[in-house]
Amino acid sequence: TKNILSGYEKPYDAIAQKKDGTTFHAEFHGRRYNYKGKKIRVTAVVDITERKNAEEIIKESKENYRLLTEIMKDVVVRISTTGKLLYVSPATEKFGGYKPEEEIGNEMSKYFAHENDYHQAVKLITEVVKTHKSGNFEFMYKPKNKAPFPVEHTFVPLISNNKVYAIQMVLRDITERKEVEQALKLNEKKYRVLFEKSRNATLILQNGKFIFYNKAASILFDIKNTQLEITPELLSPKYQQDGQPSEIKAQENITIALKQGFYKFEWIHKHFDNTEFPTEIWLTAILYENKTSLHVVVIDLTETKRKEKLLKLQKQKIEEAHKNITDSIIYAETIQRALLTSKKIIDNYLNEYFIFNKPKEKVSGDFYYINKIGKHIIIAVADCTGHGVPGGFLTMLGITYLHETTKNKTVYNPATVLEILRERFKKTFKEFGSNNNNGLDIALCAINTETNILQYAGAFNPLIIIRNEELIEYKATRNPIGFYPEEKTFKNNEIQLQNNDLIYIYSDGFQDQFGERDNKKFRSVKFKELLLEIHDLPMEIQKNKLNNVFMKWKGKNEQTDDILIFGMQFNKDNENKRC
Repeated sequence: TKNILSGYEKPYDAIAQKKDGTTFHAEFHGRRYNYKGKKIRVTAVVDITERKNAEEIIKESKENYRLLTEIMKDVVVRISTTGKLLYVSPATEKFGGYKPEEEIGNEMSKYFAHENDYHQAVKLITEVVKTHKSGNFEFMYKPKNKAPFPVEHTFVPLISNNKVYAIQMVLRDITERKEVEQALKLNEKKYRVLFEKSRNATLILQNGKFIFYNKAASILFDIKNTQLEITPELLSPKYQQDGQPSEIKAQENITIALKQGFYKFEWIHKHFDNTEFPTEIWLTAILYENKTSLHVVVIDLTETKRKEKLLKLQKQKIEEAHKNITDSIIYAETIQRALLTSKKIIDNYLNEYFIFNKPKEKVSGDFYYINKIGKHIIIAVADCTGHGVPGGFLTMLGITYLHETTKNKTVYNPATVLEILRERFKKTFKEFGSNNNNGLDIALCAINTETNILQYAGAFNPLIIIRNEELIEYKATRNPIGFYPEEKTFKNNEIQLQNNDLIYIYSDGFQDQFGERDNKKFRSVKFKELLLEIHDLPMEIQKNKLNNVFMKWKGKNEQTDDILIFGMQFNKDNENKRC
């Protein structure tokens, strides 16, 4: 050491190589010596690979940080603990109109639109320096050439050796957020007014408690102690009607409402005197005072349930009455069918025939009558006033009167029968006055089985004979069996039947039916054309054709009236039957 003549050389960095060929970052420290008259040089080699890697990471981090602050919309500001600007990110020019390079060294006070905000920020910085804790602060930012706007200010202490050497701040424009908050505040105010004025019991459920309820709710539940903490369990019995505990079921419903946004269900509540009552609950998820809550509407169903019970009893009574009426109608239908000439009897008198009988309801206002008195076969088709039960009662009168009249051997022709029937009906209904329309329309035929002469008389209902492809109509007298302002004598018609004549008598139900397509009647002309079209078919097929045409024409329309059509083929060569 006595011979040291000179000091250190300047150290330098280089890449060194180990014996095995691997390289590393090294720092070389050289020192010159004068030893025993000779100049020598000693070099120390220090491995600085880890330091170099750390420096590279720091360099990269600084570059990334610089790039991040340059592209951020928010402004990054770094200040000293005394409030002077050390760094301002490029975003400040667009944010507030200030050029970053011109702001370094300035006081931060220039950014505050209100002096009170600045003093509060200084206090917060002092607190950050003291506690080493970050903080947030909102204030009105003062840009260069624009109106002030609200910003959020985040303070982050930069610490070295357990001491804050600077504070980094991020300024964020919160104008939109403030506008939303203001709108929510106004909406909450309006909501609260509506809430208070609602006639339904309305409550706000938050964290399992009713934090607010209106006057209607306090009345419904008889809440007298306004200081009492109200919960769903307090307003419900222990169990619901299905046997489930109210507490568990209520939580399930709350979960559903929060997930779906809305949920409606029935619930048993109780008053403060423990009397239970049925309700309907509407749960709607809302944000109230910046917290997820449920808007609860409670509708008292006590009166509704009472009315439902009453309606149920009334429904049962109506159903019983309807059953009794239906049973009576079915019985009336049975009686009416018993009065009509049976197929077994008709088959004794007629050979080729059909009866197309399609009542509008179970009981019909149309009837047919077929009987043999002496050498005459009596055939009638009648249409009584109305249909259903009223029409059915008239058919019973009509059949009875017709049977009594035709079996009287002093009656010689159908016209005379109709005159007698008219007087019988007028006498029956005279107490109702001459303005009532109770009675019937009828086509009445009497076929002499010896002479093959058909006598016909009609009250509004005509007779159709198709002979040799020609349709012949015998018109009825335009008078009903009953009261009529201008009475006419019924006309009697005598027709010499020929072999294979087709004979049709009918009520007006078919031709008066409204069609689905144009809602117009089928009409008499079209009905006659249909008879002419099908007359050469077997009688049973004619009946099926009539039914098919009718159903297609009617479609989905309601049937207008009772329908009754009688058709037969005259055959004088039949030995057992003359028709």
